[in-house]
Amino acid sequence: MREKHPDFVERLEKEGMVSRRVMGEEDDPSSAIGRGWKSTFSTNDKLVAEQRFVLAFSRLPISFHRFPFTTQTKIISITTEACLGLNKT
Repeated sequence: MREKHPDFVERLEKEGMVSRRVMGEEDDPSSAIGRGWKSTFSTNDKLVAEQRFVLAFSRLPISFHRFPFTTQTKIISITTEACLGLNKT
């Protein structure tokens, strides 16, 4: 990939990538996420779910006061020996 798209790979290594999850209200086995916010936060109350979200992620959901909850997490998008703590010998 680095050979075909060196600038893109370099940018991913520097900046990482943001992963976005959108949680519906109810569970949906056909979805990649599968669980809705009611199951995830063990409540039917939106306010309680929002409070539990803040406790879990230390920030407000992006879609504050709206559902579905949307979370964004910056993730390492290119795995290198350095990020795995491996040294070439």
